[in-house]
Amino acid sequence: EWLHDQRVLIILDDVDDLDKLDVLAKEPSWFGPGSRIIVTTDDKQILRAHGINVIYNVDFPSEEEAHEILCRSAFKDSFVRDGFEELIKKVAEFLQ
Repeated sequence: EWLHDQRVLIILDDVDDLDKLDVLAKEPSWFGPGSRIIVTTDDKQILRAHGINVIYNVDFPSEEEAHEILCRSAFKDSFVRDGFEELIKKVAEFLQ
């Protein structure tokens, strides 16, 4: 009730149970105008059962894209800084 006039961003990751989704975000009216709820799941039936009709399929990045994303986050640049090549490789392998 206290969020009904607040614009919020809610991210529900790896949802595997419709009841959990209902408890956390059953009604859009619970949140203020402009709010967004992002739900990730492997089960599209959960989304449909909840009345979610806008579904985006997101692929994992390629190995090259993953390295670039990691470097942009770590170094604020799209390439690996000298001395960090092995570390970046290990982190990227761990995340796959």
